[in-house]
Amino acid sequence: MTKTKYMFNKVAICGMGVMGASLGYDLLNKNIAKEVYGFIRKPETGEKIISLKLATDAGNDPSKAFSDADMIVLAVPTGVVSEQLKLLLPFVKKHTIITDLCSVKQKVVTESEKILKGKADFVGSHPMTGTEKFGFSNFIKELYKNATCIVTPTKNTSLSASEKTIKMWQILGSNVYKMTPGEHDIGASLISHLPHVVSNVLMASIWSEKEKIPGLFNMSAGSFRDMTRIVESSPELWADIFLNNKKEVLNSIKVFQKKLDLFTQNLKHENVSDILNYLNNTNKSKKYINAKI
Repeated sequence: MTKTKYMFNKVAICGMGVMGASLGYDLLNKNIAKEVYGFIRKPETGEKIISLKLATDAGNDPSKAFSDADMIVLAVPTGVVSEQLKLLLPFVKKHTIITDLCSVKQKVVTESEKILKGKADFVGSHPMTGTEKFGFSNFIKELYKNATCIVTPTKNTSLSASEKTIKMWQILGSNVYKMTPGEHDIGASLISHLPHVVSNVLMASIWSEKEKIPGLFNMSAGSFRDMTRIVESSPELWADIFLNNKKEVLNSIKVFQKKLDLFTQNLKHENVSDILNYLNNTNKSKKYINAKI
């Protein structure tokens, strides 16, 4: 009988929401990790997490979670990364690799390297996937398959830690790209964070006008559904993302406002050719992107 060869003997996952729980399931199911420890705030949920095969053990004991972990994954909001790192710092070994799933990288990477001070390798990761649902019970098998995953090693990251982290994501089925933390935050603000801003503002705009038209939502169809689906995402998570990538999100909003102002002026003055050019250009842009992804 062939003995299973694991990439990691043990992976500790801080936070077992949808992202952490889905990762735990796939690490075990694909034999990437022999053991997965789910580090959670509410130990009473541990038995359920284990029964769903999201982890082999779960609880809130940092020594049990981190002291013998080969890799630690921070599946927590950006705003609490520093707190988690300070908690696990006494238990990490030199060979330990620490990564994260956060949507913001500059702040996370800078703070992590400052706290760790070379005691362990930190490799920033952002798997760009998920769902508007939250909680471990909504875990998704193979959530990371075919997902884009941005990895942000720095000059302080060892080559072996970077390569092992990238390999893990590749085995999970992700398409991995390397960027600097700064490049990531600019890109994410445009391609991910701005759509959430627009979707929420759209929902707020429509809701504020609902009293003017009785039965307004009886008219809702595909456009409304597609444009507002992500509004159902965790408000706490997205407030955390917006605030921790504030500079780049505000810059992206400025770009959006300029384009909206241009469209508004063309419509106000009934510039038919300019409106058609605007719509044709965005149509072509979307088709170009569709062909590339």
